[in-house]
Amino acid sequence: MTSPVKWWVERREELEALLRDRYPAYVYDEETLNDTLFDLLSTDGVKGVFYDLRTNPHQGILEKAYKLGAGFKCVSFSEFKSLVAAFPGTAPHQILFAPNCAGPDEYAKAFEQELLVLIDTFLPLKAWPHVFRNREILVSIAASEMDAYDQRGIPLSQMKTLQNLADMLEIGVKGLRFQLDNRVFFDPGTSDKRDFIPSHLLTDLPSISLLILSEEGIFPRFARSGDHTMSTLEETIGSFAEAYPQLGLWLEAGGGVVSTAIVLLTRVTEVFQEQGNKCIRIEWGIDCLIHSALSGMRPILTNFSRPGEKAITDVHLVGPDSGLRYVSRLGPVEEGDVLLVAGPLEISKASGRQIPVLCLRARKMCPVPI
Repeated sequence: MTSPVKWWVERREELEALLRDRYPAYVYDEETLNDTLFDLLSTDGVKGVFYDLRTNPHQGILEKAYKLGAGFKCVSFSEFKSLVAAFPGTAPHQILFAPNCAGPDEYAKAFEQELLVLIDTFLPLKAWPHVFRNREILVSIAASEMDAYDQRGIPLSQMKTLQNLADMLEIGVKGLRFQLDNRVFFDPGTSDKRDFIPSHLLTDLPSISLLILSEEGIFPRFARSGDHTMSTLEETIGSFAEAYPQLGLWLEAGGGVVSTAIVLLTRVTEVFQEQGNKCIRIEWGIDCLIHSALSGMRPILTNFSRPGEKAITDVHLVGPDSGLRYVSRLGPVEEGDVLLVAGPLEISKASGRQIPVLCLRARKMCPVPI
C-alpha cells in the first residue's frame, strides 16, 4: 500500500503556482486523496467505505469519494437529499444514516429509502417504537459509560437492554459500529488470541452480519508518522477480517482521510513580543489550530516561506482579532511570511468569511472504480 508523504514539499513549485499569492487558502492534493481513498477501498477484508460528510463537505472531495466507489455517512435527511441530488447513482446501502438528533419523521423517511440506519442511544426506540418495529438497524457500541459520552454509543453494560428492546419490537440488529481505538478491543499485536468483540454480542444478536469500523482515532494518531498510518490501519482491519470471516467489514472514514491531503496556508501579519513571549499574528487559521489541540491531534506547522529552517523557538500564534493562542515551535519568522498548517483540519467559516479551497490536480490517474 502507498503511504502519505509531505506532498507540499515535493510539489512546492506547483503549489506556489496554484496559489499565485492568494492567501489565506486551503489546498487539497488530489493525488494524495486518490491514493488514500484507493488504499482504504482496496484493503483486504473491507467491503466498502462510508465517508463522513461532516469532516469536510467540499464538493471536490465528495465527488472524488463518489467516483472511487465510496458510500457516505449522513446526519440528517436533508443532508441525504442534497447528497443524492449531487450524486444520483449512490445506492441506498451506501448511505449510513446516523443522525445526532432526529425526529420520527426523519427515521421513517430513512427506512422508506432503505438506508442503513445507525442508532447510538435507546431513546429513539423507546420514544417511537412504531417507527422501528420490524425494521433492521445498526448500533454504535461503546466500551463504557464514559466512552459512550465521548464516542456516542451504547455501552456494553447495556447490551441486555438492547436485546430486550430488539426482541420486543421485532427489530433485526443488522450490524455494529465500533471505533478502532475503542477499549472493547484487545491489542492484535499481542499473543492474546481472545475475540476482539465480546462473544456474547454475536450470540445474543444473531442477526448481525455487518461490522462498521470507524477510523477516528487511528489516522490522527499516526498523522505525523506517515508510513505507519495505512499499515497500522491495514493490520487492524486484517485482524478483524480473520477473526470474523462471517461479517462484512465496512470502514467509516472521517477526518483522517482528508488530514493527509489538505493544508492551510496563511500569512503572518505581525511579529511582536509580549510578556517575554515571541508572538505571531496570523491572518487566518487560529481556530483550526486550537480545535486540533483540544481534540488531541496536533497538526504540522511550518514556515512555507523559509523551507528547510529548523523549528528551534517556542512561539505564540494569535488570530487577527482574538486573544486565543496556540503555542508551537518554529524557525525564523518575519512579517509577510506564509505559514503552512497540515494535519486534521476543518475548513473554518469563522466570521462568515469564505476562504478559497483550491485543488492541486493529480499528476497520475487513480484506478477507478474499485
